[in-house]
Parts: sequence; structure tokens; C-alpha cells
Amino acid sequence: MEKPALTFSFAAPKRTTQRRQPPAGHDGSGADPRSPAAKAMAEDIAVMLTNDDAAVSKLSAVRLGYWRDNFLHHFVRGYYTRVAAIHNVLRQFLAAGGSDTPKQVVCLGAGFDTTYFQKKSEGWLGDNVVFYELDFGEVVKRKSNIITTCRELHELIAHNEAGIRVTEEGLHTKNYHLITADLRSIEHVDKVLTTAGLDKRWAATYEKAVFVTYEQILPDDAFGRMMLKNLEERNVHLHGLHARPSIETQRSAYLALGWDEAQVVDMNAISDRLLGRDELARIEMFDEVEEWRLTQAHYCIVLATTDASKSGIWADLSLIQPTPPAVPTQQ
Repeated sequence: MEKPALTFSFAAPKRTTQRRQPPAGHDGSGADPRSPAAKAMAEDIAVMLTNDDAAVSKLSAVRLGYWRDNFLHHFVRGYYTRVAAIHNVLRQFLAAGGSDTPKQVVCLGAGFDTTYFQKKSEGWLGDNVVFYELDFGEVVKRKSNIITTCRELHELIAHNEAGIRVTEEGLHTKNYHLITADLRSIEHVDKVLTTAGLDKRWAATYEKAVFVTYEQILPDDAFGRMMLKNLEERNVHLHGLHARPSIETQRSAYLALGWDEAQVVDMNAISDRLLGRDELARIEMFDEVEEWRLTQAHYCIVLATTDASKSGIWADLSLIQPTPPAVPTQQ
């Protein structure tokens, strides 16, 4: 009997910076700016703009040598620690169970995230791994156009395959799917993933799954209030932040939702224990160390896992494992 696929889901990290908003009623839609439809559109546009901010910030960090990303420049242009943390867990996931175990990776709010292209070029993604990326339709169209017109990216997703199938809602190959989805609707997300071929056994039971996300915390101190004010001025609203404002409430929430285990650490723990002193000294992130640590204390990484059969497959999975596993040997 064919094994059900192991599943890794993560929310692509975004960085929000101050950006001038268009005047009300000047979004090009012609809609009454006071109408519910216009307000909803403005919120969607504000969220999509965070993708552009994130890409610019990542590209700047790459050029300064914080980490290597040979594909980011194709997307026009996060910080080092959050990318390092998520990629560290993803490598552990891909190494788990051996290279003959089916695995599927779901990236929520993918934007111009280049994780698939990085891991494919590094040898982490064999035929046993299927990658799904979800985002707004406009973002998907832009990313799809970049992929299909760039030879370097095209060859990575179409290698040894029949080619690329572009549809109204996205782009599809044997092992990579870029899909339009509204993440506010669980039913819609389930439908588009199932249509694209996500293993239904995972969708129904979460038997063996990993979820990683990057979240803001501590909204009620002076720094947290300033952070929220800056985001709200850009029409970006963090609707769930006050429901889970701390590391403890984040962990409790995931356990209450049915995950077997949940690790939550703030970004200071990631930089201190995952990167190490030598690496931090090498990249010299900020001259203002106190300001850096204050900022990092207001963000956390969540790692939640399920293992219904109690196989122990995730026993060694860790947010702060300092040494990444070797690239799995492909069969």
C-alpha cells in the first residue's frame, strides 16, 4: 500500500515597511471608496504590497552577504534569522523518513518566496517531494510570468517533465504548483489544494504533518503599540494578534487545535542558539544591538507537529537544531 505523504506547511515570511497609500478612491477600480467592496479591495491591496516590501528587504540582505539566494533577483527584489529558522526546519523535514517517503510542502501566502528554487538547486527536492504555493491571484500571475520567461527558473521546475501548464488560477508541473487562493476561506484552500493533487489522506486527518509560521507577539507594550500603529496606517490589520499575544498563548492555541506538539521561541532565541556567536559576528546585522533585540522579542516562530501513529518521526525536529542534516540521497 502506498504511504500517505508527510506534509510540511509554512507561512512565507513577510516584512512590512512604511509605504505611502494611494488616496481613497484612487485604486483604479472606480468603486465608491466608502463601499464594503472598495474597503475589502483596499485591504487586499495592502496585504499584497507586503510581498513587494519583503522581496526588496530580502534582496538587500542577500547583496550584503547575510545569506545566499541565487534566485531572488529574478523576483525584483525577512530578515536573515526568520529565513534561517524556517529553512532549518524544512531541511529537517525533508530528511525525515528517507528519500523514498512521499512528502508535500505547502507555502501559504508565498508571494515571491524562492524556497522551492533554492532547495531544488541544492538537491533537496527529489521526485518524492511536491511543492504547493498559494497567494492572491495578482501575485500568482506576476510570479508565474517571471517563472515562464526566465530560463533558469523554467529549467528547475520543468526538468525531466512534460513541461509547464499555465491556467487561469496558476501554474502547474509534476512537482510544483503555484495556485490562486483566498487564505481567509478554509473551504476554498482545501478545494484548490485537492484539485492540484494534495494527498487527501493528509487533508482529512493531518496524520503526519508539520506547520511553521512567523508571528508577531507582545502587542500591548510601547514597541508593540507602535508596530501595530505603523501597520494599521498601511491598512494591514493583524486580526488574531490580541487573541494570542505571547509565546505561552501561541503554544496553547496550537495544542487546543489538535496538534500533538508545539514549539514556540522568540527570534532572540533563534539568533542566539541557531546561528551562534561566530555567524552573528560575521553578518553584523545591526549596530544598535539593544534595538535589534527589542525588535526580535516581538516576533516568534511556531513549529507544530502531528504524529497520529506515534511513530516518533518528528522526535528530533527542532527550531534551534544548530547543525542542519545532510542533503538526502535521491533514489
